[in-house]
Amino acid sequence: MGLKIIGLAFKVALFLLRKFDRMRGTTSNMTAAEFRLNPYESFHRLRRISPIIRSYANQGWMVTGYEQAQDVLRDGRFSNDIHWNWFFLTVLRVGMGGKPIPFVDHPTLLSFDPPDHTRLRKLVSPGFVNSYIQSLAPRIEQLTDELLEDTGDSFDLIQTIAKPLPALVIAEMLGVPVRDRALFQTWSDDLTGATILGRPDLLRKASDAETAMRSYLTSLLESKKGDQDFISILLTAHEAGDRLTHDELIGTCVLLLSAGHETTTRLIGNGLYALLTHPEQMQRLRDDPTLLDSAIEEMLRFEPPFQMTIRFVTEKMSLHGAKFRKGQMVLVCFAGANRDPLAFPDPDRFDITRRDNKHISFGYGFHMCLGMALARLEAQIVFRQLLDRYQDITCLEDSPAWGINPFFRDLQQLRLAVIKK
Repeated sequence: MGLKIIGLAFKVALFLLRKFDRMRGTTSNMTAAEFRLNPYESFHRLRRISPIIRSYANQGWMVTGYEQAQDVLRDGRFSNDIHWNWFFLTVLRVGMGGKPIPFVDHPTLLSFDPPDHTRLRKLVSPGFVNSYIQSLAPRIEQLTDELLEDTGDSFDLIQTIAKPLPALVIAEMLGVPVRDRALFQTWSDDLTGATILGRPDLLRKASDAETAMRSYLTSLLESKKGDQDFISILLTAHEAGDRLTHDELIGTCVLLLSAGHETTTRLIGNGLYALLTHPEQMQRLRDDPTLLDSAIEEMLRFEPPFQMTIRFVTEKMSLHGAKFRKGQMVLVCFAGANRDPLAFPDPDRFDITRRDNKHISFGYGFHMCLGMALARLEAQIVFRQLLDRYQDITCLEDSPAWGINPFFRDLQQLRLAVIKK
């Protein structure tokens, strides 16, 4: 009962704050359903008012301009550490009911600022070097082939390959036994609830998933002796005599499982849907497969898997005319920045030949995603096999169901009808 009251109180508070924002003209009047279908209209509206706008709904700011987002993401005065905002942290503590806060009580690379972040990133970088990632290609191709082998003339892309493939790849990278790999899918799904503040039940479920994952990885770590997998690479990683601690190693694996898996799943689903809803672009890619890399970058720009990230202000300051106070929350909107017309001509047009496509879907600055090479590789292999295997792909979704979490952009399902070559 207590959790329900907390959740209701938080929703009421958000409703009142958002209503005040609407009175000021700083939030969209779109319904939740309209926003899920097309969040970009809201971001355009906010950016036209100001690329950095005050929002009382999040007790801070929202950044939707491309230049402004880059400046915030590379400025060390904007921290990833939630402890700078006592209100946000208190809401989470109450909502957790005594359980550990995911990614806070057991911080990962994403939770640290320099110099701690710099040290940790140097230590984990050997696990993400291009030569190692590229060595995974043959196995990813084999797994993709196996997942698509018995699809018949119709299937759901999300459940058939977009979800299972990244989970299988990461499980193999970590040396997880086959019998345990389904656990990783469940834990990863549950962890996404860690960002939905109005749902204490999902927060607690995410906490349970993180705890179970850490316990499993700790046991797995103890069994590693000379294997040639990701964990073994991290076990031997060192920089100037420094090594990863046990908690740092476990945290890195948790981050890889959650962020790495979810990014690729959404890239595959969102990317194919973009091609299906722009058939002229699909045909252009079929006619010229060398455009695949460019197409994937445009998929990332057009429908970013992660729509936004959070930073916290560490000191009183001004930037681009906005006056920030210490502790304020700042939502940096990748999706808004990627549609900024000052950075991308005709930004709402999906164009797989777009040049100089410097989107920020993998972040920007010192927190740029370490796993982006793996996500790109998996997407390349999946789209290549889809186009090579099927001469025709048709979307069976009249109105696709997008996820409810505003931090992510993902399809719940994408049913396809296909004709094999």
